[in-house]
Amino acid sequence: MKILYVLCIPVMASAIMYPQRILKTAQYESHNKVTSLEMKGNLKKYFALEAALMDPNANMVCSPISALFPLGKLALGAEKETAKELLNAIGVTSKIKLQRNLRKLIKSLRNVSGVRLDIASSLYVSKNTRISSNFLSDSEYIFKSGVQKVSFDYPEQTADEINKWGKWENPFETTMDGVFFSPSGHRKVKMIKQYNMYNYVKSNVLKSQIIELPYEGRNASFVIILPGDKQGLPLLLKELKLAPELLDTEMSKMKATNAILVMPKFKMQSEIDLKTLYTKIGVTSIFDSENSGLTKIAKGEKLIVSKAIQKAVIDLNEMGTEASAASALVITKLSLVERLHVEVNCPFLFLVKVNKNALFAGVLNDPEQ
Repeated sequence: MKILYVLCIPVMASAIMYPQRILKTAQYESHNKVTSLEMKGNLKKYFALEAALMDPNANMVCSPISALFPLGKLALGAEKETAKELLNAIGVTSKIKLQRNLRKLIKSLRNVSGVRLDIASSLYVSKNTRISSNFLSDSEYIFKSGVQKVSFDYPEQTADEINKWGKWENPFETTMDGVFFSPSGHRKVKMIKQYNMYNYVKSNVLKSQIIELPYEGRNASFVIILPGDKQGLPLLLKELKLAPELLDTEMSKMKATNAILVMPKFKMQSEIDLKTLYTKIGVTSIFDSENSGLTKIAKGEKLIVSKAIQKAVIDLNEMGTEASAASALVITKLSLVERLHVEVNCPFLFLVKVNKNALFAGVLNDPEQ
């Protein structure tokens, strides 16, 4: 029995600096059509929530799509019950649909204007493993990557190059001191402030405010789900775990709204044990030494997944989620329109989305953690 090591590294970087402008459209428009993967399985529903609930008082960032890709790759080399388990977790009914949808999605994500986006998910096996040529060709065709052979004193990957994101459609105007109510008490933090038009809804169902900030190019956005109760994040996460479809339903109600948004600057880094999370969403066979079902990856050899990790970093500041020394001036048109005031001063859930795809998700409990 040989072992398989899964490393998922979501990598995102900005590519283009657009002229800054105030949004005037009723809704944010997309200049690129991005494929939305039909992943309605347990991974979409529960992955980010389970990751957040592992330590409800800690900061966390993860990438649901980056966690999906290795499962898709493993499904190419799986059979019988293991294949069914993987397809069910992803939310597709056949390998043919999986291959078609994944290829379209990966291709479209690599052509999003305003950001450069690569999601790396690698499989590692020992050097003397004979990989199936069919598995390699399928993997290269869909993912543009196969399987890497290494010795298993394989060094840990650094997170230095992981996950640099794009700049806001409109950079924030002001940095100021503010107060954030973390689980351990209130503290002074650096806040950023902007008056603009955002997609927004106050959800009575979730007892939360939801507000969407677009990145340059308007194809990607950062969504904040802010509980009404300053210590209401754990309850929100538990409610969404019971009924995960509620978030999509409530987000569909967002409308363009003039608002003053005040939120904390923050940077966080997470290393996620995917083996634990995969098990929580029903993926267990790939870790079973007696019946892993990964029979089509290596010639005449049985494989099991021994370790699976994901590393992610996010850095949110005035310019976006990439550190930058550039300065910008935003001129807003003053009017007598009533302004909503949204102050993000307590723990919240966030998403980074392209179209309907949640590329990143996380929780901020303490900007200074």
